[in-house]
Amino acid sequence: MQGNNAIQVSIIVPTYNRKEYLERLLGSFASVAYPFEAMEVIIVDNASDDGTRELLAGGNTAWPFFLKTVTVPGKCTPGTLRNRGVQEACGDILVFVDSDCLVTRDWLRALTAVFNDAAVGAAGGPDVRYPDDPPFALCVNYIMTSFLTTGGLRGTTGKKAFPYHPRSFNMAVRRSLFDAAGGFADRFYGEDVLLSARIGSLGYQLRCVEEAVVAHARKTTAFSFVRQLFCMGKARAEIARQVPTVFTARHGIPAVHALFLLSLPFLCRMHGAGTVVAGWYGIVIAVFLIVLGIDFIRKTKLFWWAGMAVCLFFLQQIAYGAGLIAGAVTLLHPQRKEHV
Repeated sequence: MQGNNAIQVSIIVPTYNRKEYLERLLGSFASVAYPFEAMEVIIVDNASDDGTRELLAGGNTAWPFFLKTVTVPGKCTPGTLRNRGVQEACGDILVFVDSDCLVTRDWLRALTAVFNDAAVGAAGGPDVRYPDDPPFALCVNYIMTSFLTTGGLRGTTGKKAFPYHPRSFNMAVRRSLFDAAGGFADRFYGEDVLLSARIGSLGYQLRCVEEAVVAHARKTTAFSFVRQLFCMGKARAEIARQVPTVFTARHGIPAVHALFLLSLPFLCRMHGAGTVVAGWYGIVIAVFLIVLGIDFIRKTKLFWWAGMAVCLFFLQQIAYGAGLIAGAVTLLHPQRKEHV
C-alpha cells in the first residue's frame, strides 16, 4: 500500500489536558509505515489549559503529516468531540485513537488494509500496556486484556468469548457508514460499542485486526479502575436497549458473580444447600485464582504483584457487575431519559 494506492484516512484524536501523552502520540504517528500524503491527523481539543494549545501551535511545520487542530469549548463527552472531528475530515476511512495511546509502525497499514474487503464496515485492534506504566497499571492491563478475565473483549490475540466490537482507542470506520450509523452518541462510556453495533446491524462485518496494535495507558489507582469498570458495565446495560446484540448472557456473568459474593455471608450461615453451594464456590474460585495467578506471573514476570492482580479481579467483577445492575435498574425508571 504505497503512494496513490493508499486509502485516504483521517485520524481523529479527542483530548483534554494530556499534553505529554499527546506529544508522544504525535511522535508515534510520524513513525508509521504509511504514506503521509494519504493521512491527516485531526486533534479535537476540549479547551485544554496544560500547554496543549502551545504544543499544537506549530501545526504542519512540526510534523511530516497534515495536522489540523479544532478547539471545542465547554465540557464535552468524547463522542461529541469525535463527531466534531469528523466534520473536518476528508478521508474515506475515519480512524479514532485515544490521546493516551502510542501507535506501532505497521498499525495504520494493517488497520486500513481490511477495508479492501467491501463487506467490512468497521475494524479495530488490540491495546497493550503503555511503556512507562508502573507495576500497578501492569496489573490493571492484565485484568483488562487477559482471556481469563475479559474473554478477549478488547481484541487481544486468539479466541474471543464475546462478540467483537471495535473501540475508540483503536478503531476505523468507513466514512460512508459513520453518518448512516448515527455517529457517536453523546456519552462518556459505551459510545464506541454502540456505534460498532449499529454498523454491524446494517449488515457489515466488524473485523478485529490483531496486527493493528496500540499501547494504551492504564489506570494507576484502584479508585479510578473501579470507577471505569462500573461506568463500562452501566453503559453496556444502557446501550443494550438501543442495540440488543451488544449484550449476551456471558456479559451478565460479573453481575451474577457480584450478587453471589454479596450473598455469600448469608449462604455460609445457612444449613444444607446454602453451605454446600458456598463450599463448592470456594473450591472453584480457589482453583481459578491459582490458575489466574500462575498465568499472571508467566505473562508479566511480576511475582510479587500476583496478589494485587487477584484483588483487582474481584474488584473488576464487583464493579462491572454492579454497573450492569445499576444500568438495568435505571432503564426501568419511567422518567429516565436516554442520552444516547
